[in-house]
Order: sequence, then structure tokens, then C-alpha cells
Amino acid sequence: MAASRRRSEPPVPGALREILESAAAAGADSVELEYVPEGVEICVMAAGMGIGRVVDRKVGRSVIDFIVRAAGLGGRERGALEIHLAGQPYTLRVESYEHLGEWAYRIMFPHPRRRKRA
Repeated sequence: MAASRRRSEPPVPGALREILESAAAAGADSVELEYVPEGVEICVMAAGMGIGRVVDRKVGRSVIDFIVRAAGLGGRERGALEIHLAGQPYTLRVESYEHLGEWAYRIMFPHPRRRKRA
């Protein structure tokens, strides 16, 4: 009798790993992905401000397809993405929402717990 095998998840697209690792290292609050005419805009957000870039539609589509599948967003607005970034495990919250007639996505980093002052 063959041992049951767990279906392996496809590898994280390199573009997504690069973006999330640099965002985590910079202390970002979230990463937002949104379709624009030129492709997919990816913004790293921190303290209410963001900096972004546009990737071509093919790369952006592969990143978004991975996020939707890995975070379990099929038919849902919220999910979680478990990923290792720079050797550290993260559970990132993911939201999908409609913006100007297109779906957009927000990946949120966990906030460190603040200690109460004595």
C-alpha cells in the first residue's frame, strides 16, 4: 500500500518572493496589487504611504493567481498565506476587494505585539 502523498504547492513566484522579502525587511504594513492598463501595480505600504512599481501583465497575473490559490481566496474575500521569507515563517493575511471594476489584493504583515508600559 502506497503512503499517501501530500500534493505539493507550486513554488512561490520569484517576483512575489522578492517583493515580500524586501517589504518585510523594510517593516512594511502591507503590499497591494492592482491591475492597471500597463500591467499590475504593486505598492509596498508603510505608515499610510506607499512606493510602487508596475510589472507586466503576465508576471502580475502569475503572482495574483498564486496568491488567490495559496491564500484560499476562491469565492472568498479573506484568506491567509503561509510563507517563509528570508528563513522566517510568516502567516500573512490576504484580502481581495473590488476597485474601479477590477479585483485588487492586499497582503498584510503581522504587527509585532506591543508591550504595555509598566
